[in-house]
Amino acid sequence: MSSKFEASLLSVAELQAIDPTSAEALVVPAYQRAFCWTDKQIEVLVQDLVTHFTRYSEDETCRYSLGTIVCHQREKLEVLDGQQRLTSIDVLLAVLGRREADTEQNPEFSVTEEEFRKWDPTLIREYANLTLEEGKDIRGPNISEKILSSVCHKINEAVRERLIFSNEEGISPIEKFIDCIRKSVCVLRVILPIDDRNAYEGPAMFEIVNMRGQALRSIDIAKATLVEKLKFATDAERLAFDRLWTGVAGLLRTTPQTEAKGILEAMHKELATKTEASEPDDRGGGLKFNAIVANARHALKTKLTQIAESEEDDSSDEKRFVVDFENLFVIANEIFRWTKVKDADEAKYETLNIRPRPGETEYRGLHERIVVGKDLNVDDDKLDQERHKDVWRFMSVLWIAAIVARQVNDLKNRDSTTKKPFELLIDTFYAANGYQYSGQYWLLSLVHTAVNEIYPDTDRLPETVEAFVSEYRSTKNLSDQVNKSFKRGYLCLLLWGLKRFNWPNEQGSMTERVINVGKDEGVDKLKNSVIDEFKVIEKCHESDAEFEAWRYPENGVRWKLFFTDWLLWVDSGSRFLYLESQLHEHSGLFKDFLEIEGSKNDPLKAFREDFESKVYGKDQPDKMRIVSRSQIEHWIAQDTADLVGRDELHHFGNLALINTSENISNGNKSTSDKSAPRQLGSNPTAKLLWLSIFAKAGATDQERLFDSLCTADMTKFWADYIGSFAKYDWPTS
Repeated sequence: MSSKFEASLLSVAELQAIDPTSAEALVVPAYQRAFCWTDKQIEVLVQDLVTHFTRYSEDETCRYSLGTIVCHQREKLEVLDGQQRLTSIDVLLAVLGRREADTEQNPEFSVTEEEFRKWDPTLIREYANLTLEEGKDIRGPNISEKILSSVCHKINEAVRERLIFSNEEGISPIEKFIDCIRKSVCVLRVILPIDDRNAYEGPAMFEIVNMRGQALRSIDIAKATLVEKLKFATDAERLAFDRLWTGVAGLLRTTPQTEAKGILEAMHKELATKTEASEPDDRGGGLKFNAIVANARHALKTKLTQIAESEEDDSSDEKRFVVDFENLFVIANEIFRWTKVKDADEAKYETLNIRPRPGETEYRGLHERIVVGKDLNVDDDKLDQERHKDVWRFMSVLWIAAIVARQVNDLKNRDSTTKKPFELLIDTFYAANGYQYSGQYWLLSLVHTAVNEIYPDTDRLPETVEAFVSEYRSTKNLSDQVNKSFKRGYLCLLLWGLKRFNWPNEQGSMTERVINVGKDEGVDKLKNSVIDEFKVIEKCHESDAEFEAWRYPENGVRWKLFFTDWLLWVDSGSRFLYLESQLHEHSGLFKDFLEIEGSKNDPLKAFREDFESKVYGKDQPDKMRIVSRSQIEHWIAQDTADLVGRDELHHFGNLALINTSENISNGNKSTSDKSAPRQLGSNPTAKLLWLSIFAKAGATDQERLFDSLCTADMTKFWADYIGSFAKYDWPTS
């Protein structure tokens, strides 16, 4: 334990003068989050310093405070709070130094990310939290082009407008500004008396003190909660845990920052040098985790109840990774709960919602749901050891979940024209559920299947860090095992989609329902279950109550439209043979309505070919798509003259999904106007495209279109079309 509280006021120059090998040298420990300030935050800092320079030029005794830098004394001073500010000052000084060294004194001086890659920090001497790629011969964190551009712009602007200047002969404005920063910018360095005989207290303290800077996230407290349970961990184990944690975060990027193999090698390297861990010390005087974290948890819960989910545009959904760390953590947590209670009659699963809905009072934060260390059924004297094991069991589930998410993201990002039905189904679920607090139950299904396939006996989950590293380093390719699990995973996901279609109002925990879908069923039995659900759709018109569920705005209609679009995508692979079959099956519904020139012999075939040409036409081979964040469109608008208030407008036949912005622009236009290609948008959904062809092929008379489109018979056509896929030979890859 650090023996006492220490506080010292130090200038930037004094921090730079500290011997990098001494105990006073500042380092960023591995458990810290990475440098994450944005160009906007650094821009504000630079502007503040430019303003301060004016005062400093008049009175060199004035000071600019960077605030408190909180440290923990170990071999060197570990920075718990202040990394962002110190790194930003260092970046600014490095850029200024390069500009001063520029012999041409370019007024539009700039530095590229590549040129800045191997910069030398002078304040923080070691960043143990660098990603594996950053850590190769790199001393400081990677600084983005956007940040460098912003810093250079502010410096160039300040020089041009003489906001920084020099009245001393032989000293340039840049040199004077550097001198101002080094001598007058100060920090209050505080060393806290933290009990370092418990490895978890340093990371825990980091999570808490950072509440005053970057907002503390649920995932940060979740991490600290897990670290709390590693009471007997050596420093090597703690660092290996941090390598794994930051590695998982790195995998969950559109462009991954690392690879699974590299993460395991980094963990193995940390374990190569072991240090002893002391017994937990319960004596007073130290800053204990439970006392520290209680207020932080309460503050976070209060903060979360005030957060309203912000909607992103379609493009952001398409570019972002399929899941973030918080969502993946809660998915892994529920699957880990399943490994503990899967044989219990009444398992109490949690929702996947990670944000409270507006007005929701009964909400449990992420850290409150954690099942690690619970329901262990061991004597008290063995409880800490079992909690320790539980952490590594859980991390195995989280690790598999991350590999699943990585592969799913790669499948999702394939070219849409070559996607297989499984990949299109992933697109469909992602588009329907998005990235919001409603939860990603489709991913829960795939992760659960993978864990169940890889560890049919969950008692085999690794229980130590050594077992974890050995298990996954010796496994030839965990990714191959995950990919193999998609054989059952695809069928389980399809079965879940069908159950959502048929039973949208089923009571009970959705998490439990997903986990129990296809439970203990092999591939052949799963296929039969899928076929049975399609047959339910075929027969749904036999029950008036079930058929009513196909109308707007009944619960589940939006998913029915998404699922229908997906089947049209699947059918497009066989040139819409299933669609053509149902057109002939329901010929009485279509023949009298369709008026396609030159199609008197077979108007149904002509209609199908017209629809097909819009999908495969030379100018638009990929026009049909699965639309994220779409709204339900009434093809014949609800306020159409002479039809206002007609309940039939809500029939399934008159509904389709449409991009939100295109829905606004279409407004309440006539169906003939909507059928114009420019009105459908650049990528119409499948059923929307079908409606446009149907309206165009029929007539401009909206009342006649209404009599054909807005009927129970048209809904039956769609039910029979969807149900006909009971005959489809569903592949398992």
